[in-house]
Amino acid sequence: MVRRLRIILLAGLVSPAAADIIYQTNTPYIGINGPPAFTLSDEQSVALRFTPDRDYTLDSLSVWIISDDQLEISHAPVRVDLRSSGPDGLRPASVSIEEMQFTVDALGWNPYLESVQSRLHPFLHAGRDYWIVLSCDLHNNCPGWNWSDGSTGIIALSYGGQINFNVGGDGAVTATTIEGTTACYANCDQSSAPPLLNINDFQCFLNAFAAGDPYANCDDSTSAPILNVNDFVCFVNAFAVGCP
Repeated sequence: MVRRLRIILLAGLVSPAAADIIYQTNTPYIGINGPPAFTLSDEQSVALRFTPDRDYTLDSLSVWIISDDQLEISHAPVRVDLRSSGPDGLRPASVSIEEMQFTVDALGWNPYLESVQSRLHPFLHAGRDYWIVLSCDLHNNCPGWNWSDGSTGIIALSYGGQINFNVGGDGAVTATTIEGTTACYANCDQSSAPPLLNINDFQCFLNAFAAGDPYANCDDSTSAPILNVNDFVCFVNAFAVGCP
């Protein structure tokens, strides 16, 4: 469900400077009826797809949010899920790579930039599709995720609650910035002395696999068992390609 709102004030906030921008839209769109947004409620979650152009580890996410509560700041809890893509590439997988949370600081329909920091710093592979999913369990006075001004891409909305997602399509996207640190997947031990890739990286990967570390899910699979022989093949291939 899309709301077209009437207030056209914009919070005077900008995204903090960062070393690496993985994905970034424009700031919120302000139409003749105000800033439109996708509702986050117990009946609808909203997902945005992005594709890193190189290997990164995730650092932070920033999203523009409004609130239906015009009288006071609701501090509504919003979950932020990082997920891999479903098999069709047009909706998020059901398994969360990392879940974060923020409480809404927006007052009414003035877009407010909310930010969350990653604790796990999961690895994001170049050229693979990932999704940011926002969910909120409120039924009334819900927050909304603002449309971006002029940016396009792929979003998907849940239906029948917050679990199932429709097939996403090209169109207006939600105002978002995703930041991270440039990385190289095969350099598991994060060494900086040459040669960057060596036997220690194989041992590091084996240790991560044995510990069930999400890093070892090299192929970003979502079906059990998540860690399997395909991840070994994936790592060997990444090692053979080397670091940029």
